[in-house]
Amino acid sequence: MRSERKKKPDREAVAEACKALSSPTRLKVFEIIRKGPDGKRGCAGDARPAEAPADSVCVCEILSEALNVSPPTVSHHLKELRNAGLVEATKCGQWQYYRTRREALEALEAYFAVTGNKIKREKI
Repeated sequence: MRSERKKKPDREAVAEACKALSSPTRLKVFEIIRKGPDGKRGCAGDARPAEAPADSVCVCEILSEALNVSPPTVSHHLKELRNAGLVEATKCGQWQYYRTRREALEALEAYFAVTGNKIKREKI
């Protein structure tokens, strides 16, 4: 019986994720989503919908951060993060709630762990 190995991360997916995170503003948006709701930011003054994932951030919370970009630009960055598979969105009423995709973060972690191990071996 063959032993199972962890699947190597898809290079194209890793490249797409790195490309998406190469914009400083997009990286900041990603960091806001990755941190999750902090309780300080309100969701347009309304109570958080029960169907919104607990670890998600409302788009209005992202817009309330000092990003120094217009709402359409934030929407564009969110679209790029979704297209790269880094975040997912859930629509609750009129608002979108964003959270990171665990699988995408694990794939990046696996890729860089393998790369880091290779670099360590080459130094020896």
